[in-house]
Amino acid sequence: MKHFAVTGNIGSGKSTVCSIFELLEIPVYYSDYRAKLLMNTDKELKKELMKLLGNKIYSKDGELDKKKMASKIFTDKKLLEKVNSIVHPAVRKDYMKWRAKQKAPYTLQESALTFEIGADKHVDDVILVYAPEKLLIERTMQRNNISKTQVKDRLSKQMSQDIKKEKARYIIDNSLGVSLIEQVIKLHKKFSKK
Repeated sequence: MKHFAVTGNIGSGKSTVCSIFELLEIPVYYSDYRAKLLMNTDKELKKELMKLLGNKIYSKDGELDKKKMASKIFTDKKLLEKVNSIVHPAVRKDYMKWRAKQKAPYTLQESALTFEIGADKHVDDVILVYAPEKLLIERTMQRNNISKTQVKDRLSKQMSQDIKKEKARYIIDNSLGVSLIEQVIKLHKKFSKK
């Protein structure tokens, strides 16, 4: 069984692409969703985060206070790196367990930070979902109800699409007017061949 990562910058359409693959009955591991879940359910991970960020990072009912966490880590690059060094290995371990249980021609791991965290080393190949920066900004502003400045700030923290294009083996173009479904089906046929 082959394993692929699906990556792309904020607003590129990774989730949309993955949902098309899911319609084709391909299992998808959503890294960001699983990271949030693990930060609320994995006792060891919670303990490490409280040790680093303080007990008040979790509410009385044990739920992660995302706003408190964000206010601490997004203004302190070193603290963000420390949090990532705790969370990413937990997600990788969870992903590997999930992957071992799958029964399909191939699997997908959706992750915005595939190259940034070295997750590309744990899959056979990487699929990049690409869209022009203007579209990334417009989509993210609309979806997240945030300003252009906030979107640009988030994009500045991600590896540039040009570098990702050089590193990825497959590219799905999510510009307006280009059929995502056709591109996904073409890759699906390629990946499903034995």
